[in-house]
Amino acid sequence: MPTNLELLDSLPGTGKTTAIFKYMSEHRQQPWLYLSPAASEAYDRAVEAAANFEMEIYIPTEESDSTKTEQILEFLEEGFDVACTHNLMLRFTKKHIEAIRKHKYNVVCDETLDLLSAYNIEKDDFDYLKSMDLISIDQKTGRVSYDGRPMGDKARYADVKLLCDLGCLFSAPRSERMLVTQLSTDLIRVANRFILITYNYKNSLMDNFLSLHGFTYQNIEGVKTQTDNKEAKARLATLLTFIETPSVKNVQKGSSTKLSKSWWLNRASNEEKDVVIKAIASCITKAKASKKQDTIFTLPKDIVKKPRSNSYEMKSTMISKESWLACNTRATNDYADAFLAVQAYNLFPNAAVLAYLQDMGCKVDNENYALNMLIQWLWRGCIRKGEPMHVALLSKRMSVIFKEWLISVDLE
Repeated sequence: MPTNLELLDSLPGTGKTTAIFKYMSEHRQQPWLYLSPAASEAYDRAVEAAANFEMEIYIPTEESDSTKTEQILEFLEEGFDVACTHNLMLRFTKKHIEAIRKHKYNVVCDETLDLLSAYNIEKDDFDYLKSMDLISIDQKTGRVSYDGRPMGDKARYADVKLLCDLGCLFSAPRSERMLVTQLSTDLIRVANRFILITYNYKNSLMDNFLSLHGFTYQNIEGVKTQTDNKEAKARLATLLTFIETPSVKNVQKGSSTKLSKSWWLNRASNEEKDVVIKAIASCITKAKASKKQDTIFTLPKDIVKKPRSNSYEMKSTMISKESWLACNTRATNDYADAFLAVQAYNLFPNAAVLAYLQDMGCKVDNENYALNMLIQWLWRGCIRKGEPMHVALLSKRMSVIFKEWLISVDLE
């Protein structure tokens, strides 16, 4: 049961996926479980990458009479090499964990940014579970446990029970109802080896969380990417053109929390939001991004998708809502033709996640979090193909963080 994680810590675009599948094909003593956030990466790309090295990866399909979770369990119990998504992994049962332990699986987890996330539950529901002694909370770790009474898969609180059984649900000491979900530490502990593929892991939310549970890490040996981080960053600097029109500079003025989620949803007037939307339109004009697939932009989903609670309406005819891309999107090539990326979102960790980590004694680096999110998001555009890209960072804070990183020297 490992307490020491192995890292393949490298920038997007350095050839990590190819490198890790080559490594997997050369180390076949135990079976492999490959986890990725996007279905296209976990299934299409994983199968292709494995085939290039004469490996067969088993994946769930829609054609089967069994659910995808059931299919994965069948593969694991047979000891096959398997790939699935992070979301599907979060549906693993104790039987999945036992099969991973029994066959001494090596686990590769591709990307880690949002595996620590808030879990929302109504106050009345939480109070009911507590009052009926269905759940209890470890005062030291914050881990939420279910009492063991049987519950059907379709029961109202089946998700709570499943997350508890997997060791994925935790509570912040300052407020028990501030819940977060996290990659099961049980999965990590039962694996023969656990390899994280990421970038800038040190002091990340994942690093903070796992250090609380006694996990350490070291760089994996024997894996060589096509390029190293220094080369990749130097190449990136030659590909990016920053757009800083007068309207962009105007938006950048203001407090350090301007364009944060709370600013967009709670503090900004419709007129202030209009100024930002017009700045995005000016970037589209400047970059000559005439088609919707030429551009990706990000800001809170509620502003674009307009739920009932949001009265704001984007008025610009130049901006296609289909160009909106969630700030935490990663591991997809679907937007690789976009040569303009407009970041209109000042990123901070979720309040519940921040509360939990701080209450457990971690010093969360908000700037490191913002940088990691931004790097992954930018890499959805055409720079992942090594092509020039225009970038507009409408948050002054985000702009400073990224530019300071870009000119810094990586110590390999």
